[in-house]
Order: sequence, then structure tokens, then C-alpha cells
Amino acid sequence: NLYLKTPQTLLKDEVLISYANISDLSNNLGNVAVTASLKKSKIGFKDLILLVPDLTKQDVFKNNPNGILNIDTRISGKINDLSLPNFRLSGLRGSDIELSGKIKNALQPNQLYVDLDVSKLKSTQTDILSILPRGTLPQNITLPDHFLLQGKLKGGIKQANADLKLASSFGNATFLGKLDQRKKNAEIYDLQANLQDFNIGKLIQNDSLSQVTATVAVAGNSFDPKVMSTTISGNIATAKFNGYLYENLNLQANVNQGNYVADVKFKDANADLLFEASGNFLNEHPTLELDGTIEKLDLYKMKLTANPSALKGTISADFSDLHPDHLNGKLRLYNFAYADGKQVIPFDSLK
Repeated sequence: NLYLKTPQTLLKDEVLISYANISDLSNNLGNVAVTASLKKSKIGFKDLILLVPDLTKQDVFKNNPNGILNIDTRISGKINDLSLPNFRLSGLRGSDIELSGKIKNALQPNQLYVDLDVSKLKSTQTDILSILPRGTLPQNITLPDHFLLQGKLKGGIKQANADLKLASSFGNATFLGKLDQRKKNAEIYDLQANLQDFNIGKLIQNDSLSQVTATVAVAGNSFDPKVMSTTISGNIATAKFNGYLYENLNLQANVNQGNYVADVKFKDANADLLFEASGNFLNEHPTLELDGTIEKLDLYKMKLTANPSALKGTISADFSDLHPDHLNGKLRLYNFAYADGKQVIPFDSLK
């Protein structure tokens, strides 16, 4: 029958806090045990800071000194090992969270572990920036004005599994995958992403790039190019770059300890081409073998040149060294033609 009311806070139902020593509230908060059943309650940041003054060191409290959080939840366990069978939290300027699961080491980000079923994580750019410690977000990244995240997340910084769906002011996306970084240079990853009219340009602050609709899958071992074994599959249905809408670009590639094999297919209104490439990018002398067919490539209509320019033909290349200081290899053009809008210049064969 708990009922506690202040000008900023209203707590109803049950809250039990236990600790070995009262100093744990400021020096060992993670060891403090909490059992709570709160219904239609709210917590004022001013009151939290009054109880735990050290909270003022955290950015979320510094940036929101008058913040109020609405809460309807059941919680049990120590602060560093919490069970949340039902958790609903809303407040700040537009955040609303509904989830269930477990959170461990919440006060130790490098050791954080979660097992969460996220029914709703709705927030805004303003709220996230007020919560994140200064410098956490790279300067070349811009968050959406608003977003909604749903799905499942299990793991921590070193190992995680995710099945997430994002709807945002930048567009929509889904993410499915696993990542294990516990062994350096022996990482394991299997990631799939699907973008629907997602404005990558706004995200990375690049005005040349805007909406992208694509599916990408990456699976393999290690991030070290010397030992990496990775398969990459990508299909760009549409991507707007420099004012041109690219369509139907497909990439399949395999990388193994510096050796690579890649196939590229591109077919839209102004481009129809196919390339097959292989080689090694780690040797002292990087290599390339390439066979390609260009049925059509209108550089002008694709806004890649200022004047009319179009290509057609077959390409074959065999380079034993791609280093620009000592380039060595063979390049052949067959049945090639170049058009500048005024005339067509054919090349029967050029080596």
C-alpha cells in the first residue's frame, strides 16, 4: 500500500530497497537490491538526485535536471542484475519504452548484458543526445528526429544477437544477426540488413547520398584482412546518389585471407553491365583478373559527367601488380565504342 507523493514524484504500490551499508547508495550502487511494483507512478529527477547526489555526474541528469519519468513496472534484483517481467517508462521530451527481460551490469557499459524483448522503444534525437555521455556519438553521425525500435536483443558489447525492426524519420530498416568479438582476430559474424527508403545520407551527413532500398548480408570470421574469411551479398533495388536514381545493382563476393572473388551486375535505364573479378589485395604486389561486358553505360544521364558521354564494349584485364608506383599488367578493350553526343568512336580492339 505504498503511496509517496512530492511535487515531482508519485510512487504507488510497492518499493523495497535493501543494502548491506548505507554507503552503497553512493559508492556501490550496483550492489543495492530493488523489488518494485509501481503502477501509474512518476519519478522526478530532483528527488533522485536528493537521494543519490552522485547521479549529477551522469549526463542524463545534468541535461534534464527537471526531468520526470512516468513508470508502470515490476522490477526485482540488484541494480547490476535486474529482472524486468514488465517495464514501461516514458518521459523526457518524447520517449516511451515497453519491454521485458533481464539487464546485468547496467552501471558498467563494457560489461553490460541484456536479454530483452522490446515491444516498443520510441524516442527522439533530442532525448537520446541528452542521455548519451558527451563524445559517445561520432561527429559525422546524425540521429533521426524520431524513431521506433522493436524486436529482440540478447548479449553485450563483445557478443550479441539481434532481431530488430526500425521505423524512423530517415526511413525503415530491419536487422538480423549475431556478432561474437570475444576472441581478437577470430571474430564471428552473420549479419543481415534490409533498408526501405532509408536516408543514409542524412545519417552519415553526406548530401550526395539520400534514400536507399537494399538488402545486404555479411557472414564470416575475423576482421583482420590477413585471416578474414567472409561472404558478402548485396542487392541495391534503388539508391539516389548525386541526384541520380540507381536501380538493380547486385554484388556477390568472397574474401579469404586476402584472396577475393567478386561478381557485379548492374542494370537500370542507363546502365547494363556485368563484371567478374578476382585477385589478391594483401600481397606486396596486389593482383587483379577482370572480365566485363558493358552493354550500355551513359555517364552523362547518370550525372557522372558534365558533357554527353557513353560507353559500350568488352573489357579484359590481367594485372600482376596494381600498385600505382609500379603498375604492371594487361588491359584489353574489344568491340568498344565511345559516344560524346556528336559522334561515335569505335575501337575494334585496344590493348
